[in-house]
Amino acid sequence: MVSSRYQIMAWLSGKWSQVGRTDESRPNAVAIAERAFERTRVPLELRNIDGETVARYL
Repeated sequence: MVSSRYQIMAWLSGKWSQVGRTDESRPNAVAIAERAFERTRVPLELRNIDGETVARYL
């Protein structure tokens, strides 16, 4: 199984800042970001290793 790296980015002080990362599969990484957003209500983005936004929670 090939692992992927995803960054969890949060909108803090007017810019996107990395607040976490995971090597989980895409569905698991999305679930992690969704739970983080539900708990914090801080705008989040999940980005892949190429920096492309996979999911955004506002």
